[in-house]
Amino acid sequence: MSDLLKEIRGYRSIFLGEREEDILSFFFFKNLSAYDILIIYRDDFKEPKGYKDIHHTIKRLEELRLLEQINGKHYRNKKIYKLTSRGLFQVLSNDAFLQPSFLNKRKNELVLQAILYNFFEVRTIMKFITHPRMHILGNYLSNCCHRLLNKIESTRKDGRRVTDDEIESLIANEARDFALQIITSKIRDDSPIAYPYESKLMRKIRIDTDDMEDENGPNYVNLFPKPALRSDAKFIKLLREMKKDFDKGCQEYLIHSN
Repeated sequence: MSDLLKEIRGYRSIFLGEREEDILSFFFFKNLSAYDILIIYRDDFKEPKGYKDIHHTIKRLEELRLLEQINGKHYRNKKIYKLTSRGLFQVLSNDAFLQPSFLNKRKNELVLQAILYNFFEVRTIMKFITHPRMHILGNYLSNCCHRLLNKIESTRKDGRRVTDDEIESLIANEARDFALQIITSKIRDDSPIAYPYESKLMRKIRIDTDDMEDENGPNYVNLFPKPALRSDAKFIKLLREMKKDFDKGCQEYLIHSN
C-alpha cells in the first residue's frame, strides 16, 4: 500500500472527451502509434479519421501523462506509445469491459496488485469471461479508482496527506462489497447475444473462453465459477475476514439487545 500511495498521491481528476477516452482505451490492449489508430478507425470501424486529429489527441494524452513514448527504433520510424500508470488508472476508472487475459498481462502494475490481485488469484480472474462477469469486474475496478481519487483530493483540500491505513481500509471495503456481490448472486445473463454491449473495440477483441467452467460443465452464461473461488486462497481469506467482522458485529447487537 505504501508503494501504491507513493504512486497515486499526486493524482488529480482528469476529464477527457469521448474520443480521447476511446483512443486511450485502445492502449490497454496494445502499444500503438497514431498511424495504427488511424488504421483501426478506417479498416475495422469504417470510420475515416484525420491523421492530424488523432496525432493531436495522442499528444494531449501524452501531455497529461496518460501516455508515454517508447524509446528505440520502430518499423518505418513510427512513434509507439504505451499507457503510463496514470493512464492505466484512467482506463480502469471508466468502467470498461476489460478482458481477464489483458488484465493478466498487466498483473504486475501497482494499482492492479493493490485493488485486484491482492484479493483474487490470477486463475480466478481469468474466469470472468462473460458479459455480466466483465461488467461487475469493470464496475468494481472503476469504483475503487474513483474512491481512491476522491479520497486523495478530499484530504488534499483539508490540507493533509492521505495515510496508508486510509487507503488500505478504503480498498478493503470495496473488495468486501465486491465479494458480497459475488457470493449473493449467480450473476446471470439471459441474453444469447455474444456482444450485448456497444463498445466497438470490444467487438474486435477475442473473447476469452474456458472449457472447464463449473461443476456442471461449460456454461458461459448462467453459472459463476464456484470451484475457482473455493480454491482461491486469497478470496477465502477475504471471506473469513468478512465473516469474523460480521460475527463480531452481530454479537455486539445481541449483547445490547438484552
